[in-house]
Amino acid sequence: MEEKMEMEEKKRTIEIWMFKYRLPVEMKNEIMQNVDRRLERKKNVFVENLLRHLPEELRKAIKRYLCFDLLKTVPVLQNMDDQLLLKICDCLKPVCYNEHSYIVREGDPIDATFFIKDGIAWTYTTIKVKQVASHSLRVLKEINSLEKN
Repeated sequence: MEEKMEMEEKKRTIEIWMFKYRLPVEMKNEIMQNVDRRLERKKNVFVENLLRHLPEELRKAIKRYLCFDLLKTVPVLQNMDDQLLLKICDCLKPVCYNEHSYIVREGDPIDATFFIKDGIAWTYTTIKVKQVASHSLRVLKEINSLEKN
């Protein structure tokens, strides 16, 4: 009984996700058919990373639906051919981070571009107090100089 309730909860969570992103009805049906088949075989469905449980063509279609318009808003990508943007969509790897997780730490090398589709990402930087004080002092001197002239 508890297992059935857990399965129903997962289905509800997936349905809310599909509603939130306004997925087309055909896509919703195909997703739920795949989820149902997986649950019937007693295989777990990780709702946080749903796409990995779906067939590749459906994954591509979902990523294109969710990300194509987003990519068109990125200044460096705005003049790119639609076919190239679709290929970029196909290469995107959705990742879900828990609250209070680090995506990248300051000073670490980055070999990827991050698009935040949902949620909030905070950025923090560390600056030594001497650097801040030195910069503030320089700015104050410049302001004083401007006021005298």
